[in-house]
Amino acid sequence: GAIAYTREPVTFTVSTPGFTSPWFTVGDAYAGTSVTTGDISATGAFSWTPVVNEQGIHTLTVTAADAYGHHASVTQMVTVLPPMLSFGTVTPGTTVAPGTAVTFTPSIVGITNPVYTLTDALGRYSSIGVDGISTTTSSFSWTPTASDIGTHVLTLTATDANGSTASATKTIVVAATVAPTAPQVQTTVSTPAITAPVAAAPPT
Repeated sequence: GAIAYTREPVTFTVSTPGFTSPWFTVGDAYAGTSVTTGDISATGAFSWTPVVNEQGIHTLTVTAADAYGHHASVTQMVTVLPPMLSFGTVTPGTTVAPGTAVTFTPSIVGITNPVYTLTDALGRYSSIGVDGISTTTSSFSWTPTASDIGTHVLTLTATDANGSTASATKTIVVAATVAPTAPQVQTTVSTPAITAPVAAAPPT
């Protein structure tokens, strides 16, 4: 099987040794599929873009035939998933003090050449602003100010030219004081050496 994502092209080419100028038909066991025979070319090149309501398992069957009576079929299973996005690791953490940069690198699948937008539920009351932060780079940095003290529900959205989109949320708390990480204390217990008493020699 193979993994594919909505609005992203699924392509493969079938090989037809032993056939002469074959023609092809293609079917899909998925109910309500948009796959048609028109998705495969005269050379066996298949290309199909699943839409949003086609998430699930598609069992594609390609059949080849030629004028000499040759006939054969092959199947390909394709699992269509929605695009997926996450914030990744937020550094230095989800509770920070004003003036501390919050950085993260999103993790994304199913979206090609994404454009990211980061917004804050606080809108104009946040230093992120009403329009948010938009970028095509794959890493973010936001440095909250003293006016940002409070709880921020951030929404990260990724879109691409194919119309694919995915979102993720993360809560960041900007606190006036952030408790430092407790230092690790190592305790070494030493055991005193015990020696046997030496018996005095008897008088002579």
